[in-house]
Amino acid sequence: MKTIHYQRTLCPLLLIAGLIVPSIALSTPAKESVIPLTEDLMREHGILHRLLSIYDKVAEQLGHHTPVRRAIVEEAVTIMKNFIDDYHQKLEEEYLFPQFKKHSSYKTLVKTLEKQHNIGRQLNARIKEIAMHDNIFNKPTYKTHLLALLKAYSSMFRVHTAREDTELFPHARSVMPTYKFNSLSRIFEDREVALFGHDGFTVILGKVIALEKALGIYRLEKANANVR
Repeated sequence: MKTIHYQRTLCPLLLIAGLIVPSIALSTPAKESVIPLTEDLMREHGILHRLLSIYDKVAEQLGHHTPVRRAIVEEAVTIMKNFIDDYHQKLEEEYLFPQFKKHSSYKTLVKTLEKQHNIGRQLNARIKEIAMHDNIFNKPTYKTHLLALLKAYSSMFRVHTAREDTELFPHARSVMPTYKFNSLSRIFEDREVALFGHDGFTVILGKVIALEKALGIYRLEKANANVR
């Protein structure tokens, strides 16, 4: 059962029959805060970009012929499928994109984004299929193919999310009425809770961090560029 928190408010002074009646303290339900859908989607893009960094690191290992832990690839591609392909992108396709399609200036952009979602799902399915092969990392042909798939996925979605973050999400409030924006924000939050639990985002982030640590890329200073 969800607990409703109350806050005490004072009603205005009432003037009755020329008499001033003292204010009466009333208890009214405090509004629950809901993360705006644009903020929610952009923080999920943060998860996506961290997964892309994991894909990039695995691709680097494959390219340098260094040992690759199969379990890391399997976990990363599973999170990508469950949290990005089947949840994040589905929300965009089912609820957000239709609002933009009502405006001709966004139709081409949205059509391209939807196409890239479908391509991404195919790439991810192929990555998982190859990673499941026995002794995959001892077979040059499979390693080369997996390297190409990881690079293709990462390259496409870095551009894809940059377009969404700059050309789509900032305009969400302008393509729909406020009540619709708020309604979708609630739907997005409820869907996340239903699929991943009340701490779903934190749990997913924790899994991603574990993969980063396993690959040695968690510490932020590791990304520092060498300036000569």
